[in-house]
Amino acid sequence: MGFVRTILSAMISAALVAPMAPVHAAGAKEPLIITKATDGGAILLASNAGTNTSVGRAETDETSSIDQAISTFASAVAEALRADQQATQAACKASRPPKPGTAAGWEWGARCSYIRR
Repeated sequence: MGFVRTILSAMISAALVAPMAPVHAAGAKEPLIITKATDGGAILLASNAGTNTSVGRAETDETSSIDQAISTFASAVAEALRADQQATQAACKASRPPKPGTAAGWEWGARCSYIRR
């Protein structure tokens, strides 16, 4: 009975490990290279039979206005996040920690434990 269990466990182990065969055995994939552009965007370079093709942004008035809108939105989100962090820091500095082990204690610990008082 022990021999059958050993063989059975070896077969199950082999069946579980078999799908984890090396990925390169299926064939070589085309590499994808992402580099930073000078304007902050991304350029994708895919090698295609030894030649590199690049995909970039076309500079038009529409794309520059879209980029400006995205930049304005990102700065507004960053400013709101900074204001929220400052409000949390002020509230944590002004309050005393509640009794440990209670729901209020856990909430205060999650919010204020890394803020200097």
